[in-house]
Amino acid sequence: PDNGSFFGVVAPSLSTIRETSEVLCARAMLRAGQGDFDGFLADTITVKRLARHMTTNSGIGLASGLGMDRRADRAIAVVAAHGQLTAAQCAALARTLKAFPKIASAREVVDIHDRWALLDAVAQTAVGRANIALGIDRDAVDWDVILKRMNTSVNEELRIMALPDTVARNTAGRAWNRAVTAAGHAGKPTKQSGETREHYTLRVAETLEGRLLSDAYGEGDVQRLDWLVE
Repeated sequence: PDNGSFFGVVAPSLSTIRETSEVLCARAMLRAGQGDFDGFLADTITVKRLARHMTTNSGIGLASGLGMDRRADRAIAVVAAHGQLTAAQCAALARTLKAFPKIASAREVVDIHDRWALLDAVAQTAVGRANIALGIDRDAVDWDVILKRMNTSVNEELRIMALPDTVARNTAGRAWNRAVTAAGHAGKPTKQSGETREHYTLRVAETLEGRLLSDAYGEGDVQRLDWLVE
């Protein structure tokens, strides 16, 4: 992203590559219809490679990458169902698909990529480079404490994601989300006269958690983490 922060990766910034995957899949089917198996294979494989690159940068990237991979699978299914591929071509296609690595799991993305994006956002805030207008007195904050707290928050997110029961996962996730959101939107963390460094650091940590983590579980029927886990 333009601001140099991992946390700035948002859905609109990925739209160009998603549109590219749509065009490649359309061209793949046209090539197959013209008897150009190599061209068809090259286009669909390119989309699946792009999808795997996308899934390694963030939760949003994972969602986009999964969509791209499904788009390539649909194009392959349409061509296969049309009955034009020879036995040799089907075998070559099967070998190519079998050789592809698995897409990263949601837990892997949260544990590594989302964790580091979050920590990067905190680091950017600490030096005044983040686009978070909170009026924080940066010199009065113990940023090491906040970084450790964010790590703990991600660990809790992963614990919730690991719950085997969907209802229990949603219940725990929503409760966690409500607590984080409430603390994060209590107002700008302006340092009060006489407030200790420890207390002010805690208030800033709660605010940043609410601003940066509260989208993990919403109150609607579909939660970001839940459908990725499923």
